[in-house]
Amino acid sequence: MNIRTQLTWLYTIATITLIVVVLSVVRYYERQLTIDLLWKYGQIASTFDFDSLLHDVEHDVSIVEALATNRALVAWAQDTDHAQFKHSALQVLHDFHQRFHSKNSFIALDQSLEYYFFDSSQTSQEEGGVLQHQLEEGNEHDRWFFDHKASALTVNVNLDYSKELNEIFLWINQAIYNKGEFLGIAGTGLEISEYKQHLKENAEVGINTILVDPFYQIQLPRRPQPSQQDPKPLAFRSIIETVVDEQDYLNIEYLMERQRLGQEPDRLVTKLESSNVIAAIEYLDVIDWYEISFINEKHIVQYKQSYLIYILIAIVIAIFFMALYTVIDKLFIKPIVDTHASLHRYLDPNNNAKKMRFIKKPSNEIGAMMSQLELMTHPPKQKSERQSFQSTPTRHDLHSLETLDPLTGLYSKVGIEREISKAIAISQREGTRFGLLWVDIEQYNCHDLSLSSDIDDEVSYSVAAAIQTCVREYDSVCRWSYRDFLLMTNTDSDRSLEDLCKRLVRQIRSVPMLSDYRLTIGGACIDSKDSMRDALAKADGALYLAKRSVNKSYVLWSVADESVAKSLFDS
Repeated sequence: MNIRTQLTWLYTIATITLIVVVLSVVRYYERQLTIDLLWKYGQIASTFDFDSLLHDVEHDVSIVEALATNRALVAWAQDTDHAQFKHSALQVLHDFHQRFHSKNSFIALDQSLEYYFFDSSQTSQEEGGVLQHQLEEGNEHDRWFFDHKASALTVNVNLDYSKELNEIFLWINQAIYNKGEFLGIAGTGLEISEYKQHLKENAEVGINTILVDPFYQIQLPRRPQPSQQDPKPLAFRSIIETVVDEQDYLNIEYLMERQRLGQEPDRLVTKLESSNVIAAIEYLDVIDWYEISFINEKHIVQYKQSYLIYILIAIVIAIFFMALYTVIDKLFIKPIVDTHASLHRYLDPNNNAKKMRFIKKPSNEIGAMMSQLELMTHPPKQKSERQSFQSTPTRHDLHSLETLDPLTGLYSKVGIEREISKAIAISQREGTRFGLLWVDIEQYNCHDLSLSSDIDDEVSYSVAAAIQTCVREYDSVCRWSYRDFLLMTNTDSDRSLEDLCKRLVRQIRSVPMLSDYRLTIGGACIDSKDSMRDALAKADGALYLAKRSVNKSYVLWSVADESVAKSLFDS
């Protein structure tokens, strides 16, 4: 398995792993945020329901308290046989019933077990329009009175069915006490039709709100309830039927009791461990009830809608890794693969071309290694030239001695001037352009230009070898002096000339022994109107400007630099 295949597998596994991890983290925090929002929603929902639905109950509770402490009612409750007390008490009931929300009031007497109910909407044959009946302890419809008496509660609010009125009422019962003695119960009944309609209209999927009394019986649920003909399940249904899990029920019951004792806030939220349900509990101390809203996370939050976001995140991560893989492949993997292939061809005995050449090299250590391999397999041509001079020189040998540099095998000054003259003649005849580049190499912080001959030759040889790896076969290279080189390239655009400058800078700087040397390049495109003198002046002027620059390694001549270049050449 080659390195590219290994990297592909590694990136595939890393991408999938990262996608899974990121999506898991996103989903976790999404759920946490959802739960936090649902908790806040539960608190707001419970407050809203109480304020909008039970404000009439709170209002009537305060009136019932005033009714139960009225002197006339207390006096009659102490002496039920007193006719004057009875008349005064019934008058009080008549006066109070208009102040209640449902325009009714009642009193139940413990001494005589009499029950009186005054309702302005009813027509009674009995005195004053008051409905009356006798309470019986064994009667199921009268059990509320005896249960309230036994509970020793002052105020009790419950939902119950009235046989006389054939209607379900929300009863507010206030015990009548005198010096600690239980005398009876006074109160009013609220019609619940509008409350049930309110709950029905405001019902939402995934939310179930119930009102629970101190005995943990559901008094007013949001869900549809049995009809009037079967009111018992409505009145005596336990909260445990709503909370299926026993442990969750015990936890809610524990929190409700602590709320009642003032050990917990009146409004709190808890999560049921057995399901994705959040319970918002509010203690209504005015009526001694609890409002509980069960919020089902799955029904409210549609997590399937988040799948599009998950897919988008996965695509973004995949695209990022693909882009990163492309960059790594370009900078590291492809150069290594190309180097391996070139070495394989170089070591192949059937391959006659014993040279290594790389078209693209990265600007890192791998690129430097590739440059070194090029230098090792692509040396300057001076060895073969110098060996030919050892025999008796011919006319061709004498010409070579004149036009070629014996150290590097590059053109000498005479040779490059002849090549430039030919190029100028062609340019003037055909109207074409060509490029000239001065390459200068000098040691940093070295003011003595008379370097050691051995070191100078080695540096010149390395620079010449590096330059030859960057130029084409029909380009001409000259060793002008021990530290200056002149290149003539067949190019007609500044862009191509600039690209060649970049390749030269990258290639020469990749040679380790040249790391302590400063490289400067000046270049110019030569037109058909330029002479030899003009051509050399342009390139030399650009080289001077490059040396003056702090950050630039190369400068290309422009029209604005013409006067500078010519003055430098004249000097």
